[in-house]
Amino acid sequence: MFRDLPESAAENAASRLSLAGTQNKVGLARMPAHGPSGWMRPKGLAATTHILKTSTLRDLPEVEYLCMQAARACGITVPNCELLELGRPVLAMERFDRFITTASGAMRVERMHQEDLAQAFGITPGSKYAELPGGSVAAIAELIRRNSTQPAADLSQFAATLLLSYVIGNCDGHLKNHSIRLNPSRGHRTTFSLAPAYDLVSTTYFPKFSKSMAMRLGGARNIDEVTPRTFVDLAKELGITTAALRRLGKRIAERVRPAIVHSGDGDLGTVLTSTPYVAEGLMEDIAPRLRVLDEFAQS
Repeated sequence: MFRDLPESAAENAASRLSLAGTQNKVGLARMPAHGPSGWMRPKGLAATTHILKTSTLRDLPEVEYLCMQAARACGITVPNCELLELGRPVLAMERFDRFITTASGAMRVERMHQEDLAQAFGITPGSKYAELPGGSVAAIAELIRRNSTQPAADLSQFAATLLLSYVIGNCDGHLKNHSIRLNPSRGHRTTFSLAPAYDLVSTTYFPKFSKSMAMRLGGARNIDEVTPRTFVDLAKELGITTAALRRLGKRIAERVRPAIVHSGDGDLGTVLTSTPYVAEGLMEDIAPRLRVLDEFAQS
């Protein structure tokens, strides 16, 4: 499947998992009891357990793997992921919207109710980069504060994800790349919890991509225009204290580089022979932004 990208693209279209641009996605179910790898193609309405991604863009699966592992090391909740060599580099991402049980040797995969923030705000997919009234960051923070079952934890996760995305150079954190998991309705009020962060990938690693961020950060749109003062304004948008954002920034500034080194060396999971070199390139790319965040965190 992954050796033949046109065939993969046709598979994507059939399963409605297509991605615009350079990525190809395929949904599969992993059932370890069925053979060495356990990868199976769901039939009919059967649910997938993983999304497997590859790209025509060199290094992209490895860059995303490194960024996701760095996020986990920085205290951000993310799905499990691993690198595979299937004729080309492939990133296998465990789905966070699945509930898996095993009984009498049989595996059952159930879907969990989730929606991305474009859906939550009633925004069409084509407008996923549009800035929400009053600013997307402020609007999302208010949504969390009003409707989350754990607003403090979810707001902290959202803030940390924004900081990590800035450091790694993820300019593609649009509304569809943030999701919530819905809880059963309580009267007329729908509550949720923030879903694990996903699609955290350095776009600045690849010169062809725009430096314009999907959401304004403290009023800044271009990622190269962010300064330590930007994070003071970001704290106001989030409705939290500057000191609280500094604590999150300090944790990320201290942990992100070691996490990339360790994950690149294979300390956190199997990697490809090229992954340590991709990690070196990624660390070079993040260095200027890491200095900006560190200056804010130490001020």
